[in-house]
This record gives sequence, structure tokens and C-alpha cells, in this order.
Amino acid sequence: MKRVLGQSTENTFEILGFDVLTSNEMNEVRGGIEPPKSRDKDVFDYDE
Repeated sequence: MKRVLGQSTENTFEILGFDVLTSNEMNEVRGGIEPPKSRDKDVFDYDE
């Protein structure tokens, strides 16, 4: 299990053997900084 860098419990988790994520690693987990190139059609994207 990983923990985000800079949270108040960071030291506690390091002692227990948890890895601490850097900001760049967290961005990768979230899917990156760039928006996706394509997306599913949203339910509100319809022509009347």
C-alpha cells in the first residue's frame, strides 16, 4: 500500500513499512496530467 507524500501520518506509515508516493508518482496513479485524448460520450452530449 502506498501513501501520498506530505500527509500528517507520513512518518507513521514509513515506520510500518509503507512506501511514500512522490507527486509525480501520484499523477501517474491518477492517469497523468494530460486530459485523455478521447472519452465516452456523456449522457448530456446529445442533440435535440
